[in-house]
Amino acid sequence: MIDQLRPGNTYLRDTQLRQWLLTGEGTDNNFDRKTLQGINLEEAKLRNASFIGADLSGANLQNADLSRARLLETQLEETNLTGATIEDWSINNQTIIDNVICDYVYLKECQQERRPAIGNFAPGEFATLVRKTIETVDLIFKDGIDWQAFLSSFQNLQVECGSDELTIQSFEDKGDGAFVIRVNVPRSVDKAEIERYLKRQYQLEAQLEAKSEQLANLMEITKLLAGRPTQSYIGVTALSKSESMSEASRQEQGSKNYTIQGDNIQAVQGDKNVVWQQKQNVSAQEELTQEQVAELLAEIKQKISSSALPEAIQEKAIKRLDAAADEVQEKEPDRQLAAGNLKRMGETLAEASKTSEEAKKLWDNVQPILVQVAGWLRVAVDYLLDNLL
Repeated sequence: MIDQLRPGNTYLRDTQLRQWLLTGEGTDNNFDRKTLQGINLEEAKLRNASFIGADLSGANLQNADLSRARLLETQLEETNLTGATIEDWSINNQTIIDNVICDYVYLKECQQERRPAIGNFAPGEFATLVRKTIETVDLIFKDGIDWQAFLSSFQNLQVECGSDELTIQSFEDKGDGAFVIRVNVPRSVDKAEIERYLKRQYQLEAQLEAKSEQLANLMEITKLLAGRPTQSYIGVTALSKSESMSEASRQEQGSKNYTIQGDNIQAVQGDKNVVWQQKQNVSAQEELTQEQVAELLAEIKQKISSSALPEAIQEKAIKRLDAAADEVQEKEPDRQLAAGNLKRMGETLAEASKTSEEAKKLWDNVQPILVQVAGWLRVAVDYLLDNLL
């Protein structure tokens, strides 16, 4: 490694750097903001090393291991990266990669997955490949994937960001149930935040699917009982995992209870009094049509638009409501996506109701409508109103 020592006054004054150059071992080291122009790091071990804001222009990184290294805002102009391993390295659109010298790289440790597979990069081809990675996020699912939950969460993200640049570029089956989905994202967004949002929303959507299946079973029971000659009174509560709970334990639990009696619906919050009671436009024996749901959502919009809520809160709530209404009117509507947007609209109104009497009146009028559409959306009422009452 003595050939890596280069005379000059830039980096050899640094004790850490001198030791690093002698051993070639830079794993987990921090070289942020350091000036390392022209440094010779051929075959150096730089796994998990950080070069944020460092100047590596003209450096020799041939066959270096840069797995999981952080090169954000790093200058790599005319740096030689031929044969380097770049698995999971981190760069951004402030990383300068102009005129990088690179014939080929390895995408996996131990010099696996050579790119290009044969031959060498044409001039500028490596920079093009790297820029594409800056504009994508790779989502890894190691234990299989619930495609419906993923698509719903991805559509929610598109609504949240309001960007048509968010698209699915590709997906890869890695075997043993593992999948990698590559998502195109705008260069200006925080990729880490996009990844966190999608993973969090994916978990929520997967849980929602399980609840929807449970609700569908409960609805079938409700329809059967509603068809009996005598009036039916059905108490619907959250079931335990074993789907068995004694009547006594239900009363002790004090959780939210939703009851259907004839054509009236009540919501009771724990041991408190009835929070609201609404005579339904559609009886318990019938399911709303798509058109009726759209009309009810239009009614909510009219109530919000005519309220005295601050303009910013109105716009936020209506944005969610419009997204739900648009989905409801699709030929094959994504009911879960619509439910998710209605839930977030409800969260906006419920939060406003804590500080405004006008908002409280509006929220009291909107809740019964959400109860009516919950069945058509295939979600439990408490999904739309949980923690909001």
